[in-house]
Amino acid sequence: MAYKMKTVGLMEAQAKAASYDYALLYLISEIKLCRTEMLKTINWEECQEARFFSADKELHIFEGENGMDAVEISDTGSDSIVIKEYLLDNRFASIGNSILVQEYLEYDEDGQAYVANTRLKGIC
Repeated sequence: MAYKMKTVGLMEAQAKAASYDYALLYLISEIKLCRTEMLKTINWEECQEARFFSADKELHIFEGENGMDAVEISDTGSDSIVIKEYLLDNRFASIGNSILVQEYLEYDEDGQAYVANTRLKGIC
């Protein structure tokens, strides 16, 4: 497997968020995409989902069955990885033109490839 996924406690996840390069926040009132150093504060009560990411890892905070949950995904190797680039909407032009998404491929019993997991990787 080319990645490691670890469950992280919510308080620990919120404290770790600043160590990532970029933040994508889905708030009730808006969507924010920026460098984490540009975030002054985060209203966690308004946050429905958050993705903090760097070239080698991502911290994903999301609404689970029992409230907010968090997982950290980090690279363990370079095998079976596909990186795709997607154009960003004009409202995010100040940060970049596109976002990089990393797909981790695995293979089923017939040898067919499938995307086992994805994470955000960077901004271009």
